[in-house]
Amino acid sequence: MYKTIITFGSEHLKDFDINNGNDIMLVMEEPEKHARDIVMTSPIGIYFCNSYPYEKYAQEFKDRFKMKEITFDNLMKKHKKDIS
Repeated sequence: MYKTIITFGSEHLKDFDINNGNDIMLVMEEPEKHARDIVMTSPIGIYFCNSYPYEKYAQEFKDRFKMKEITFDNLMKKHKKDIS
């Protein structure tokens, strides 16, 4: 099964109810190109930073950068729809 990691820049996810955009990695069960297309056409597309193959980078991101995994669906549930 394919998995792709999507990352975001510092403070890029301020429209979402999470601590910090730097400490999460979005994990999608899609090949990298398909995952990127899904993200780019969603409300988080404007915050997109980079994508990586899960198997190659997940453990390093967790160990070195203390990133936590979140799924696409769970991240979308944390979007602050009405910020006003």
